Amino acid sequence: MRTLFIRLLMLPLLLASAPLLGQDIHFTQLYESPFLRNPSLAGIYNGQLRASAVFRNQWQSVTVPYKTMGAAVEYKLNGLCEDDLENINLGIQVMRDEAGDSKLQRTQLQAAISYRRKLSNQLYIAGGFLAGPVSSSFDPRGLKWDDQFVNGVFDPTQPTRQPIINSGRNYFDLSAGLSLNGGNQYASMQWYTGVALHHINKPSVGFGAANSIDSKLPMKLTLSGGLATAINDMDDRIIFHADVIWQQPHNEVLISALYKKWLYNETGESDQGVSLTMGAIYRWADAICPVIKLNFNQWSVGASYDANISKLTVASQLRGGFEFTLLYRIMGGARDCVRTGCKFD
Repeated sequence: MRTLFIRLLMLPLLLASAPLLGQDIHFTQLYESPFLRNPSLAGIYNGQLRASAVFRNQWQSVTVPYKTMGAAVEYKLNGLCEDDLENINLGIQVMRDEAGDSKLQRTQLQAAISYRRKLSNQLYIAGGFLAGPVSSSFDPRGLKWDDQFVNGVFDPTQPTRQPIINSGRNYFDLSAGLSLNGGNQYASMQWYTGVALHHINKPSVGFGAANSIDSKLPMKLTLSGGLATAINDMDDRIIFHADVIWQQPHNEVLISALYKKWLYNETGESDQGVSLTMGAIYRWADAICPVIKLNFNQWSVGASYDANISKLTVASQLRGGFEFTLLYRIMGGARDCVRTGCKFD
């Protein structure tokens, strides 16, 4: 029992030292964080600028909660008009993650660029890159080691013989992606699909020796897709998103099904109306996540909750974590010219 207790306390440190999928920051509302999925998905929205923020609080019912927060901005340099053959999108995101008793922290500041080219009337191809520095650290004072237990009782004053080489690491991370998307602002059906490769440079992320093979973060392959289709003359929509992720030796599958209902929209413009989006997101063999999103003119507010269904339910009692998102869009340019967006946002 004591050994199990120690392993649970050391879990955040182990995640930082080993090449696990859990090392990466990711969110349940996957469609609100395009940079993390595929850099080439940046810019697939109606408007010139989109700013977003997200906050996630997970596993509070089991242990010290894992908190993740971030913000991102996407900006279209050109290509706002339907007849434009190409457009360039720039973006920047900052993410911060804190986990467990050791206060394992990660802060990443990354810039993105994507280029989208029109192939036909309703077909576009895009490529993109995401790159930037990442800083990680932990507080060893929050960990409890086996040699600090005296007669079965933990003694915080007892020194440990466990070697801690350093408690911080800075590294550079690089990701790239390709995607296709079809449909335009007036299309009754729109779709996208893409593939991305993350951690192309396999950075050293552990807190041991910099050249240790075990500390290298393995590359991650992500396949993404989505479909939005109108179901009536009011342009109410059914929207699907999906991600399939491989990062040796682990994998993850997320599927979302959403229904978008317009409550008020006289002009037909997505930034001049009120709509409500409801549905659920399924993380394969891990969680079922109800989600709701309110779109009010240029603002959107979303909320979801992870109901844990994995083997951890014995401890979690189905409780996972909350996630909140906030988005703001600026249309830019002449209103009758901003038509390269889509009906996913």
